[in-house]
Amino acid sequence: MANNKKKKNKNDKLMKEFYVNQIGLLAQAIFVLFTFVFGIATIFQSELKVVFELLLGISLAIMAYNNLRVYKRTLFTIPYVLGAILAFWSALEILLGM
Repeated sequence: MANNKKKKNKNDKLMKEFYVNQIGLLAQAIFVLFTFVFGIATIFQSELKVVFELLLGISLAIMAYNNLRVYKRTLFTIPYVLGAILAFWSALEILLGM
């Protein structure tokens, strides 16, 4: 009887992890799509560059999270984190008018 309870808890943990991974991948797909759309829109309207930089930073941060949690590739996470920091920094510079 104790064995069934242990197995159920393990399956619950796996299902929860599966759903978290799926939500992370869906968020990545949505933010990459919006980043792509705003990247193209930035060509025609330069005022949208701040939005593009913020979306790029969020996309790279989500990609770093997914790389670490879903794909288990810690080495490739570092460039995504650095890219996200640079994108946020660039957006901050634009907002502050530097």
